[in-house]
Amino acid sequence: MRRFVMVLALLATATQAGGLTLNPGDILVGGGPQAAPPAPGVVRVDPSSGATTPVALDLAGIPGGVALEASGDILLSLWLCVSPLCPAVDHALARIDPVAGTHTILSYSGFLAPGGVAIEAGGIIVVADGGFFGGTGGQVLRVDPVTGAKTVVSSGGLVEGATDVAVAAGGQLFVSSYWGIVRVDPTSGAQTLVNADHTGGLAFEAGGDLLVTSYDAIGNPGVFRIDPTSGTATPISMGGLLVVPIGIAVEASGDLLVVDNADFFATGFLVRIDLATGGQTLVTAGGNVARGTWVSVVPASVLVVDPADDPVAVPVLGGLGVAGGFEVTCDATQGGPLTAEYETQTPQERSDCVAAGNCPPVNFAVPGTETQQWQIDFAGSFAGLATLVFRYSQALLGAFPEPRLAVYHFVKGAWKRLPTVIDAATDRLTVQVPEADGFSPFVIGVLPACQDGEDNDGDTFVDFADSGCTDAEDRSELRDCQDGLNNDADGLVDYPADPGCTGPSDPLETNSARACDDGVDNDSDEKIDYPADPGCGSLLGTSENPPAFGGGGCGFTGLEAFALVGAVRWLTKRRTRQQPSGIPIDSSSYLT
Repeated sequence: MRRFVMVLALLATATQAGGLTLNPGDILVGGGPQAAPPAPGVVRVDPSSGATTPVALDLAGIPGGVALEASGDILLSLWLCVSPLCPAVDHALARIDPVAGTHTILSYSGFLAPGGVAIEAGGIIVVADGGFFGGTGGQVLRVDPVTGAKTVVSSGGLVEGATDVAVAAGGQLFVSSYWGIVRVDPTSGAQTLVNADHTGGLAFEAGGDLLVTSYDAIGNPGVFRIDPTSGTATPISMGGLLVVPIGIAVEASGDLLVVDNADFFATGFLVRIDLATGGQTLVTAGGNVARGTWVSVVPASVLVVDPADDPVAVPVLGGLGVAGGFEVTCDATQGGPLTAEYETQTPQERSDCVAAGNCPPVNFAVPGTETQQWQIDFAGSFAGLATLVFRYSQALLGAFPEPRLAVYHFVKGAWKRLPTVIDAATDRLTVQVPEADGFSPFVIGVLPACQDGEDNDGDTFVDFADSGCTDAEDRSELRDCQDGLNNDADGLVDYPADPGCTGPSDPLETNSARACDDGVDNDSDEKIDYPADPGCGSLLGTSENPPAFGGGGCGFTGLEAFALVGAVRWLTKRRTRQQPSGIPIDSSSYLT
């Protein structure tokens, strides 16, 4: 589902192959069948079986670099675009929506011969623009992902004949050119020659070294590892299935993928290489990859759902084999990209995040030394229940007993504890989420102390037999006004700091006589008390209803307006927070 408006007249759409689901780990190859029509475009390759599925086969141009945006859209550089969407025969940058089955021309003309495409932090597109047959002229361009406007980062000199570009973890750009491998400063455009002996497709491996498809001194084709600082080159895999290696990408497993045009755009191979041994395996050949050029891998954090598909046990963020990974199963009624992020936070980091308005405050206990959180956003929708299985990091739990773990879900301004199935043997937590709640932050917390079957305060009484327990959600068996916890989420703890406490033995921090501090949703707006309910100007307010224009109600004063807390700031920022590509995140799971 497209979530922004194109602003250039050139950005009309064209229909192509039907929508499809892109799973994490799927391989995208820029290229197409040997015979035309249809003209080359992009194909999806199943990483296990090698089966190919056309994503776009009617872009009417020679395919170049391919990259996947955080929005789930695919970018493809085109030489000599002859599509009706191009006003004249010229080079272009196309954007493909795999769900809608359409493509647009994002940027047209002004290219020399666009090759490799990469994405910088913030979703800005970078293109190596010089062509295979260059040597005179060449540039590195930034392309605005919304308007398609181009800006020159660096041109001429060492980037003549630029064919590919890769972005290092620190933001430095590395370019393959006529002169070799060049480091380009992303701000100044300054050029530094890293290695003069190799040039070809580029990709960074997890350790930070650069990988390049190239040839040795006597012309043998292969893949080399380049130290990005010293420029030292080490051969990884030579010969074998590699004849004319071009595009290169690294899978989540650490294996390398190489597109090879063995007989110059007639056959085409996709080869997998074990970086530890250099061993080669054929993934697929000919057919839809006969004219393969560049290759990209769908990141572990992105799932692009076609409306016709029901995702079943799809691994995301590395899946259940790694801490922080998860698996999703749902019945999709409207497709779109699902993006995910796993984050751990120390108490100070969490506090800073809340203070900055980037996280909702947590009003429940969390196990161990760090909070484990998953941020999940889905631009589509699903029917019934979605099943999520989370793999937690046992190392961060300390000695906390795993049977007391629970998953909390932030829904409509408040945390909801979900019924959680715990598999301690595999460090997995399974929950189900109804369509009405959608996706939003999930945090690992613990069962409240008053229903965990333990004598938590050492007084020989357990759960409701303990006088400190007032309800099943009570986090401590001590009375609320002496347990050291902010039980009513008002930012104040215990007696005498919390005005809801009449003394340390008071079982509740709330005050039933004041609507803005009684723990009840008095006005049925799904927001409770100050500061969550906008009708409350302070904890002393006697009504949650907003005051009439001109005054009255809860008496919202200037000082009270200043005293906003993290929850309100976070909810406000969620309305406008941008994805890296500049697409507003759907905030329906968080507000209303």
